Amino acid sequence: MMSQAIQISERWIGRRAQVRISGRILSGSAAGRLLSRVREALRRGMRELTIDLAGLTAIDCSGIGALLICLQDAERHGATLRVARSRGPIRNMLAQSSLLDILERKTLPGKDPRRGAGQDAPLWVPV
Repeated sequence: MMSQAIQISERWIGRRAQVRISGRILSGSAAGRLLSRVREALRRGMRELTIDLAGLTAIDCSGIGALLICLQDAERHGATLRVARSRGPIRNMLAQSSLLDILERKTLPGKDPRRGAGQDAPLWVPV
């Protein structure tokens, strides 16, 4: 099966970066390209990153893993990262994996909204 190559574009405004993805993230190499772009933005001092998934047509576990690594890298750099405009099957896959709220920053990683303040819940990250 031939898959559409991933295309990634960035837009930087001040210390904010928007990373737009189109195509498919169905391999480690496509996931690696996303990681490289996000890490470059962090090295350039970006403090707010949004990954726009509107053009993404397919994602597998390597793509989901890359999104989680991007989130962890951003936090290590003191930056915030969220995904935006996930649609259809992409949104469903993120929701079924219980990661949609985390990636859209509705629930902070490691925090369970059902617990009291200051009580961390473990975050399971598939490897």
